[in-house]
Amino acid sequence: MKTTQHRYTEWVRFHPATLKPNWDQVVGIELYDYTIDADEDLNLADRPHFAAIKDKLRRELRAGWRKALPPEEELQSAPPQVQSQEYRVEISA
Repeated sequence: MKTTQHRYTEWVRFHPATLKPNWDQVVGIELYDYTIDADEDLNLADRPHFAAIKDKLRRELRAGWRKALPPEEELQSAPPQVQSQEYRVEISA
């Protein structure tokens, strides 16, 4: 999942029959903070200082990308550069 400041990825196993992610089998986690690491060279997922942001992004990812978007009325009243902000979810097998 990517926001303007962070990229958060959970590498999970998938259920063979349904091909849906099995959130109980996380094999890797990545967290990057673009304010200090624009090239995604420093994985911060295991750093205690970033635990709160990691937990927040984990909840948003697992809830689904549509629930992570700002409310529609908030986007409509935001400046144009925020209205066009990109949100992306990355799910990999």
